[in-house]
Amino acid sequence: MKVEDHILDTAESLFNLHGFIAVGIDLIRDEAGVSKTTIYRHFDGKRGLIGSVLYRRHLWFQKSIASALDSATNTDEKLIAILDWHFNWFESSDFEGCMFMHAFSEFKEEDEKISQMALDHRAWLLNQLLSTLDINIVAREQKAEMLMTILEGMVVRAESSTLSNDREIYKTLALNISNCTNTIES
Repeated sequence: MKVEDHILDTAESLFNLHGFIAVGIDLIRDEAGVSKTTIYRHFDGKRGLIGSVLYRRHLWFQKSIASALDSATNTDEKLIAILDWHFNWFESSDFEGCMFMHAFSEFKEEDEKISQMALDHRAWLLNQLLSTLDINIVAREQKAEMLMTILEGMVVRAESSTLSNDREIYKTLALNISNCTNTIES
């Protein structure tokens, strides 16, 4: 394994478990078993390392969700695939919440670049929802926003409780939103 990847793995695990602000370069150095010089040689300080972790995490989301959508052929199957992907993520041993939500929360007043990475990730996920819906543009945007609210709520709830017993409730809710013919009038 390349040193850079080892540092990223270590930092991602620590940031995921403890948060971004709580984890310092010294802890990453000690856990990774590398020098500070090595970390700074590969990354532009802690914020550069955070950006690299978030970028890699975003690529993982893109690839993983694309894979989950591979066999889905219609809107309902695509929505279920996205929900199932999230439920599987929630049940994984390293789930500690959404690193992008945490990054935005920790850095919205501190670092525009990191905050923007989190917002860009959210926009990407919203776009994934938009692309699954086969309806007119106004209704599609409204429904995608409702579905995004459900996903974000699920992520927050999954941090403190198990949602595995509620899979069917969320699937039914998502499908009801997708198949509803009413839209909100502007």
